[in-house]
Amino acid sequence: MLRYDKRYMRALIGVSWVAGLMIPVTAHALVILQQARSPLSVEYDSNPTMASGNKSAIWRYTLNPGYKITAGNSISSWFLDAGLNIERTSNNNISIDREDPSISAGWWHEFERGKLAVTTNYAEASTRVTEFERTGLVQKDGSSKSKSINVNGSRQLTERLSLTAGADYRKLKFSGSELGNYSSRGINLGLTYLYNEKISPFLRFSLSNYRSEDGSGIHTVSKDVTVGANILLTPQLSTNFGVGTNTISSGGSGWIGNAGLTYEGNRHHYTATYARSVNATGAGGFQESDRVSLGYVYDLSEISSIGADYSFSRNNSINSLEAQRLAGWYSRQLTQYWDLKVTLQRKELKGNGSNAEAEVVGITVNYQWPEF
Repeated sequence: MLRYDKRYMRALIGVSWVAGLMIPVTAHALVILQQARSPLSVEYDSNPTMASGNKSAIWRYTLNPGYKITAGNSISSWFLDAGLNIERTSNNNISIDREDPSISAGWWHEFERGKLAVTTNYAEASTRVTEFERTGLVQKDGSSKSKSINVNGSRQLTERLSLTAGADYRKLKFSGSELGNYSSRGINLGLTYLYNEKISPFLRFSLSNYRSEDGSGIHTVSKDVTVGANILLTPQLSTNFGVGTNTISSGGSGWIGNAGLTYEGNRHHYTATYARSVNATGAGGFQESDRVSLGYVYDLSEISSIGADYSFSRNNSINSLEAQRLAGWYSRQLTQYWDLKVTLQRKELKGNGSNAEAEVVGITVNYQWPEF
C-alpha cells in the first residue's frame, strides 16, 4: 500500500529533473521553437445546468490565448505550454464569468534501449464541464484546481520483450460545488512481447491510492491486472484489446477491459473505443464506469474537413448516471494563420428518475503563429 506523504511528489520531481540535468546534450544541436494561439469562441447552450425542467439558455464567449516553447534535439526535448481560458456569459446566475489558467511542462530523453519522460500540469476549470465528462454529474458552476506529475519510462529488455514503468501523483481541490478534495498517487508496470510484425501481446499491472483531503478520512487502494494485445490488421487498420480484474481495498472486485479500433485512410479516418475502468473522482472515492466513443473525420480538401463524434458513459458505483454527447463539426483553414470551426452538439443525461437534454451551437475562430 502506498502511504500518503508529500515527499512522494517531491521525490518524483527531484529525481526526474536531476536525471534530466545530468544527461549531456552538447553533442547534438539544440533547436528552439515557439508557438502562440488565440482562439475566440461564441457558443449558444440551451440548457447548461442540464435541468429536466425550467431550462434556461445562455450565450458563452470564450478567449483562450496560449503560448508554447520547445527546446530539443534528436535525443532530448523540453517544453512549456501555458494558457488562460477567459469566459463571459449572458447570465452570471447560471454560468459565472471565469479566468482559468493552465500550465504544463515536460521533458523526455531517448536512450540506446529506452526512453524516460516527465510531465507536470496545473489547471483550473469549471466543475460543470469536467465532472460531466468524468462522472456524469452536473455540478454547480464551481471551480477545480488540479496539480499532477507523471514519470514514465520504457526499456527494451530483449529484441522482442519490452518493459514500461510509471509513477504519478495528482491532487484536486474544489470550490463552489459539492465535490470533495482528494489526492491520488499510483504506479504501473507493463510487459509487451513482439510476437510478430502485426501482433504484440501485453501484461499490465497498476496500483492507485485515493485519499480524501476534506477531513472525511476516506483512504482506498485500487489494483488492476490486465492482459491483452495490440494488432495491426492492415497498414491502415489497427486494433487493441485488454481484459482483467480490479480489486478495491474497501471491498469489492470486478472485471475491467478496453478495446479500440483505428482506421487511417487517404481521406476517411475512423476511431472507436470502449473501456470499463475504475478511477478516482471527487464524488467520494473510486468509481466504476463504462465509456464508448466513436469518431469520424472526412478530409474535404487539404484545408477543410468535416467530422462527427459520439460519446456515451455510464457510472456504476457512486452514482448511476448515463451521459451521451453527439457532435458534428466543420473546420477550414482560412489562411496560413487563421482557421475556422463550426460545431453542433446534443447532450443527454439520464438518472435519478429524470432525463435532461441540451443543444449547443458554437463557432470558433483561431489565430495562431505556427513558429516564431
